[in-house]
Amino acid sequence: MVPCPKCGAPLERRVAKTTRRVFYGCTRYFETRCNGSLEKQDYLQALKLVSQQRKRTISLALDASEAKPYPEPSPYAGELSETSDFEYPIGLNQPGIGVEFFNPPQSYIARNALHRKRCNLIITTPTSSGKTAMAEMVIARQLALGRRAVYVSPLKAVTSEKFHEWTDGSHPFSSKRLVIMTGDYQLGAKRLGELADADIVLMTSEMLDSRSRKHGEEKSGWIAGVGAIVVDEAHLLGTDRGPALEVGLMRFTERCSARIVFLSATLPNIEQVRGWLTSLNGMPTVTVDLPWRPVELRMHWLPYEHSGNPRVRDERFNAVREIVLRHHRTGGTLVFVHTKRMGREMRDMLRREGICCEFHSGELGKDARREIEAKFRSRELPVLISTSTLAWGCNL
Repeated sequence: MVPCPKCGAPLERRVAKTTRRVFYGCTRYFETRCNGSLEKQDYLQALKLVSQQRKRTISLALDASEAKPYPEPSPYAGELSETSDFEYPIGLNQPGIGVEFFNPPQSYIARNALHRKRCNLIITTPTSSGKTAMAEMVIARQLALGRRAVYVSPLKAVTSEKFHEWTDGSHPFSSKRLVIMTGDYQLGAKRLGELADADIVLMTSEMLDSRSRKHGEEKSGWIAGVGAIVVDEAHLLGTDRGPALEVGLMRFTERCSARIVFLSATLPNIEQVRGWLTSLNGMPTVTVDLPWRPVELRMHWLPYEHSGNPRVRDERFNAVREIVLRHHRTGGTLVFVHTKRMGREMRDMLRREGICCEFHSGELGKDARREIEAKFRSRELPVLISTSTLAWGCNL
């Protein structure tokens, strides 16, 4: 990232309309009309110097983090922090919410002021341990500093859910300017203007990859003002969708000095990821891995013979049918399937049994998906069959 000689914002590649001359202009030109620029030769020379300085900074940061972990959070001693004592407005400390204390992992963040420190965070606490609230602590701090935050998730359903949660009038983030970017939304002139003014940008990992790759041609100067990037369900890095997130983060952090917050209950190679995050922005990386869980997790499994025998397949369907018939009246029942064909067949089978159910998949429009999710949350819909569109991070 080469800074503008006038205002310090990043420079981006431009082409003069009449002469077709290539030069590098300020990314804030369309916001502030700053006309700082460098010729191509000067830019390349400056880029070389910046790259050398960045390598030295990251090398020093890695050496320091290996020699002495920083910051050094105090061990959790069982003391809970009061939500009313937290200095910034987030979802849990609003009047009428009824949450008097942060839970243990959240208290760990608050007591060690990890939301304030210039470090990356890897939060690997169990499912339903309030990781989103911990991310909100970091986001609220950046908003107070006048910087914007980016929230990244692997699925459109998760991104949309978080957007509607944070724009709900009861949440303090609803008073901020939020913009959502998924494949359901077009990036036109209006959306570019909204991004330039946004406080919080919510996007999928593929959109992060696309926006950082097309940074110059789409005039995404808003990236320079990002103070924190929150990556939900960060174990996506280990899947076939991981490269888009990995490359997107690498490009994104070249254009801003943002903290990175990873949220995942199942991230396997934490130590490797810690070193990688530090190499991206030169900041030390702290892991929050308290094992506290609000609800006991019980697992059961039914073995079956894997073969192409149709009878075995019918036995699997019948096993699911028996489980759903036994539990669908006592609470929400969520059934995951590997293919859309299997999902449709299972939905039709359960409907023949008189069970109210729907099938959720990527082929549905965003309004239809949102309606089905809302009905399942309210238990108006007792049974929901889904592909992996609901497998990560949705609160159902």
